[in-house]
Amino acid sequence: MTPDMSVIAKMGLLMRSFRQAVRAISLAATLFAPWCVPEAAAQTLERVTYTLPWLPVGDYAYYSAGVAQGFYRDEGIDFVINRGFGSIDVVNKLAAGAFTLGEADISAVIAGRARQNTPVRCIAANQTMNPHALIVLEGSGINTMKDLEGRTIATQPGNAMLLFFPLIAQANSIDTSKVRILNVEAAAMAGMLLNGRADAAAFFATNTDFLNRQAQQVGKQVRALRYADYGVQIYGQCIAATEEAIATKGDLLRRVVRATIRARRWAMEHPEETARLHVRQFPEVNANDALLSWRAAIPYIFNANTDRDGDGRFNDALLRTTFETVATAQGLDRNYDYRQLVDTSLLDR
Repeated sequence: MTPDMSVIAKMGLLMRSFRQAVRAISLAATLFAPWCVPEAAAQTLERVTYTLPWLPVGDYAYYSAGVAQGFYRDEGIDFVINRGFGSIDVVNKLAAGAFTLGEADISAVIAGRARQNTPVRCIAANQTMNPHALIVLEGSGINTMKDLEGRTIATQPGNAMLLFFPLIAQANSIDTSKVRILNVEAAAMAGMLLNGRADAAAFFATNTDFLNRQAQQVGKQVRALRYADYGVQIYGQCIAATEEAIATKGDLLRRVVRATIRARRWAMEHPEETARLHVRQFPEVNANDALLSWRAAIPYIFNANTDRDGDGRFNDALLRTTFETVATAQGLDRNYDYRQLVDTSLLDR
């Protein structure tokens, strides 16, 4: 049978059109691939394990907001948040290589470096005012720090707030032999205070509102004895890293700090959304508690010190005062070079 040439011609035309269409689609895929594929597939993220100093309470909600808003992803980072067991434990675990970075009270960094030459430094300030406090029940007869004689303070092992207590005691003529320190699991502290098994508990002042919410459920109320009102006005928590990480992972750490500062600023402007995102990441946290704690934490992060020195930066005079305060409280060598406690070279200019 003689082929129908018109059919063959049409088939050839169709094949040429098909090949042209395939080339066009391939070109489009090449040109637009960065916008068409999921971001996680287009970018390899570096994993960063970050430990908090305590439970994931609302004080730290800005980290969750930073993750949810993509601020860490924008910096090429897969940011993984872990609960902590006290600032001293954070410093020790960082030194042992258990985490990339961590949040620790600067007093724990000072004690570690001055006592054991622990190779951990603060690379950015978080709390430029310290929120350290002892929470007590209203009507307990504890109206001042002096009233703690003959009483029991509940704290968790490794809680940096107790590093300052000798100084508080000295400044307020407290006989420390008459004060009992009871180490318990962090989650048990509030319950022990509310059921009378402890007379005071070592919390941040930022936790007062959400603790009050719990106290009111059993017909009680709490108040904070702030360390700042009893002579301790120093830096609080910082982002901490080992000297090895600073030397070998400087670019990664710089990106983490940049994303964190961005997250803090965003969280300050969007407190309700920040609390919601935090609870989405940590469902065990009560949404109202998260919002109360984050709102209470903001003035300790953003204040006159931050306005003067800039996000994440340390003021030399306040850093020296912080060191001398901790050194006095803990009997450390006051001749130690306090500037070795921090390394702010990773902060953007």
